[in-house]
Amino acid sequence: MAVADAISRAVPLDGRQRLLDVGCGPGSLTLLLAPRVSVAVGVDANADMVAAATVAAERVGATNVEWRHLCAESCPPTLAASTS
Repeated sequence: MAVADAISRAVPLDGRQRLLDVGCGPGSLTLLLAPRVSVAVGVDANADMVAAATVAAERVGATNVEWRHLCAESCPPTLAASTS
């Protein structure tokens, strides 16, 4: 939680932002920050990491998180702003 607090101090989060975590792995940081933003999107090139992140989100009851199996280079420029 200290990491989420430090990030929130550096980049004030008031629950209205949309978070994009590229290279999210199993979603650890994405899930720490998800309660502080409107929507959190985790992207990872490894399908197993996206699957692990999905399970972790279900385990903690995170409902404002989306996961994408993509390489960073394949992320559409609008991903941080859109819900598609």
